[in-house]
Order: sequence, then structure tokens, then C-alpha cells
Amino acid sequence: MPAPLVSVVMVAHNAERYIAEALASLWSQTFADFEVIVVDDASDDRTLRIIAACGDRRLRLIRNEQRQGQTKSRVCGWSAARGKYIAILDADYIALAHRLEKQIGCLAAHREIAIIGSAAILIEETGTQIGLRRMPIADLDIRWASLFRNPFIHSSVMVRVETMRQYDLVYDERLEVCQDYELWLRVLAKGQAVNWREPLIKLRLHTQSVSAKAKDKQAAQRLALSHQALQGLLPDITAQQAADIYRLFIAGEAIANPAEAIAHYLQILEAFAAREACHAGIRGLRCREILRALCAGWRRLSWPQWLALAKETGRRFFFSSPRTPCCDDHENRAKL
Repeated sequence: MPAPLVSVVMVAHNAERYIAEALASLWSQTFADFEVIVVDDASDDRTLRIIAACGDRRLRLIRNEQRQGQTKSRVCGWSAARGKYIAILDADYIALAHRLEKQIGCLAAHREIAIIGSAAILIEETGTQIGLRRMPIADLDIRWASLFRNPFIHSSVMVRVETMRQYDLVYDERLEVCQDYELWLRVLAKGQAVNWREPLIKLRLHTQSVSAKAKDKQAAQRLALSHQALQGLLPDITAQQAADIYRLFIAGEAIANPAEAIAHYLQILEAFAAREACHAGIRGLRCREILRALCAGWRRLSWPQWLALAKETGRRFFFSSPRTPCCDDHENRAKL
């Protein structure tokens, strides 16, 4: 049997409530040249019987006799993939009918892109739509967002296998949570990225999801990865400072010293702008984030503090001589 163009990898553990709907969403795709690799992680409910009943020859089942966990199961599925591209869809998510077609078209047309995700429709356990989750779209915005949080919805992602294997990019089996965020940070160092503006999946929110059951562990690991990414720009930044930036700018929470967090945020922005100086969108991103920092200060700083912040921001970003680092590294990365 010839290799398919796409391998869809799904990890399932006791997924009897949702897996039939997830698989049905794949059989309804507008693009047909794919295989589905389901790694069953030692389920003891009706999951295996539901998979066996689907009757589609494109499905390949890998059975873990003993529980291996999400990360090792994903690595196993990726190792078995035969496609030129790997798409991810977990057993409690739903792919919209044109998901594979849209993502394959983008990757085929833009060889510099190594990874593509999308926005998602949020649904509750019963499938009722309750909202929409948007993600950063352009490569530069994804790189900026990745300094603070995961810039992709995991089950919306499709990757270019050639890039992943060329640079030995795979999930770190030592991580139980946020293994995708850690992997995407490494992928972004080797290729460009994009998120499809419109939703291509339905993301189910329920109490038995990995995100819900390991919320505290995920938060701690996400902070550790964000801190590591930020150290690439500001080597001396502490974990607490990184946490304060996340709480203020991402979570919108009150913190004890907002002036310090805003100052560090602007330092990160300055270093990021210097690193990405050759990127066509850097001016717009820089102006947007400066305004965001000033707005955060307006709400949380005293009037004298805010005036000092505005004065320092103007001096640093608008009245100093711009740095013009060599663009070779950026250009070489864009050609990957």
C-alpha cells in the first residue's frame, strides 16, 4: 500500500464517550489521502470495541498493553507515521470537514512553514458550542506569543515531517505535561509557523481532559518553559519575574509590583525587536506591545509612575538610534 500524504495521530485512553465522534469527523474530511494512527494507551473501557467497529481501512491501531502516558504514546504514533505531514487530533476533539485540506494546501504552497495550527470552536461535554478560541496568526506573532505561553492548540497542529526528522524534533518523553509547548519552541528555531485564522477543530472542554486534571502541574511547567524562552533574550530574568509578566499581561491579574513587570516586559520587547529586526512585521508588533504596556501602566501605576514610564518608553523606542543587526540568521532560517 502506498504511503498516504498525511498521518493523523490520535492518542486515546478510556475515550469511549468521544472517540466515535472524533473518528467520524476524520472520515468526513474533504481530503481523503490520509491514514489514522490511534495509539490506545491501555484503555479498559469500550474504546477498543468502538475503534474496531469503525471499519475504515485507513485506520491503524497501536495498543499499549500497559499505560505509557500521553508523551510516550505520541512518540510511538509519530514513529509509525508514514505521511509527508503529521496532523494531531486527540480522541475528545472534532476536526471540521475541511481541516486537512486547508492545512495541506498551506504547507504545500509554503515550504518555509514547518508547523500550522488554527483557531478552535469551544464546545462543552455535550457538544454545545460555547465560544471561540483564537490564536496568533502570523509567524512573528507566534514567536512573540511563544515567549509567554503555548502559541498553538495541540489538536489543531499539522507538522512537516521532513523538518521534524531533519532536526530530530520529537516530544521530550521526560515531560508529562506541556510536552507540545516545549516541542514547538524547538520547532520555531528551525522553521516558520502559522495559525489558520478560522477554526479548523472543535475543542471540547470537560472535567476529564488532561488540561483539567493536571491544571496545576501544567501551570508550573508552562512557567518553567516560558522562563527558559525568556532567558534567551534576558539571561538574568528570574522565574518570579517571568511569572509576574504572565500574570499581568496574559492572565490580566493584579500583582504586587506592576512597574517592575512592565519594565521587564519592555526590555523583552526591545531584545525581541533587535533579534527579529529584519522581519517585515516587527515595527507593527513593537508599536502594538508598547501601547499594551502603557495601557497596563495606566490602569495600575500612579500618575507620576506612568509619566516616568511613558517618558522612558519614548526615549528607548522612539528617540534612540535603532540597532541594525545582521539579517543573515533570519534569512537563513526563513529558507529552511
